[in-house]
Amino acid sequence: MDILEQHIEVIIFTSTTPVKGDFIAEMLTQIHNRAITVEEVKSKVDQINSRYSEGAVFSIVEIAGGYQLLTKKEFDPVISHIQSNLSRKKLSTASLETLSVVVYKQPVTKAVIESIRGVNSDYALQKLLEKGLVKIIGRSEDVGKPLLYAAGDAFLEHFGLNDLSDLPKLKEFEAPAETIGLSEEE
Repeated sequence: MDILEQHIEVIIFTSTTPVKGDFIAEMLTQIHNRAITVEEVKSKVDQINSRYSEGAVFSIVEIAGGYQLLTKKEFDPVISHIQSNLSRKKLSTASLETLSVVVYKQPVTKAVIESIRGVNSDYALQKLLEKGLVKIIGRSEDVGKPLLYAAGDAFLEHFGLNDLSDLPKLKEFEAPAETIGLSEEE
């Protein structure tokens, strides 16, 4: 293991959020007084992960456009058990509904969210904003210049996605005809 690998490991290990490859390259360039490329960082991350392949319970994963040290998937049941016993609050149904509308319709106004949900979304939006799952990205050109909402910086990390293209397509959720009361002949 070389010093670059060790420094990459330290940078990723000490961060509580995903670290972008260009940031790692910039830090290493400053530390080592020579140009370190993003490609070199990626290669070193691959070498680190090959070391982790046997016996380690974690690996470096590309997530939310950066690298983060995470436990391996096979330990998900253990983590789920532990987390279910912690007092960490989960998202309410209203928050999940609101978040879904924001993510799939972004950029979106509160009026559009409420017209889709059919109920007031003030509280759910406020909670999502506090958690960083939703963010305000500007104002619409519509009358009154309402705020525009989009997925927040914590959204990808919270749901374990690398980018928004990893989201399931809406058509994947369409209910088959028989489940919504229609027969095949209709």
